[in-house]
This record gives sequence, C-alpha cells and structure tokens, in this order.
Amino acid sequence: MIKNNSVNNKDLGKVKPSDIDYEQLKKLEFFLMNKYGALISMNDMAQIFHKSYDGFRISMVNAESPSAIALGQARKKIGRRVYFRSLDVAKIIMA
Repeated sequence: MIKNNSVNNKDLGKVKPSDIDYEQLKKLEFFLMNKYGALISMNDMAQIFHKSYDGFRISMVNAESPSAIALGQARKKIGRRVYFRSLDVAKIIMA
C-alpha cells in the first residue's frame, strides 16, 4: 500500500517510488504473474476488479477516469485482443 495518502487521483499512474511499499508490491506482482501470467486478459481484469466484462470494458472507454488512464498505459493489443501487463497492473492496484 501507499505510505503517503497525499496522492491525487490525477497522479494515480504516477506514484513516486518513495510512496510504494516494495514488499507488498513484490507479493502482488508474484501473485498476478503466477495466476495470470505476464499478460492479463480483459476477462481476468474484470474479475480482478469485481466487475462484469462489459462493465470493465465500458469503464476503460471513459478516458476521464484516472483509473482508466492508468490502465490504458498498461494496455497491450495483440491483434484484436487487449491484454494488460501484470507488473503495471500491480503498481496501479498498489496506488
């Protein structure tokens, strides 16, 4: 978790390295990599955030949301499929 709660919503994807608890981040990265692999699918992301697939997809379209902006930076398209990098998702969750 973040040690300092003074992070603004706009800075969700830009957390300072001094604000992150690296032990917790490494545990979360390890968990995500073991369960989902290096890339997480949209279905799995919806499950992680406790949303339906369509609800998660619609929330990603809303570009004004700070979480959508941060997750958009972690997005990787392979053909028509959309995946998210596990390590970036862990950092976003910890923010």
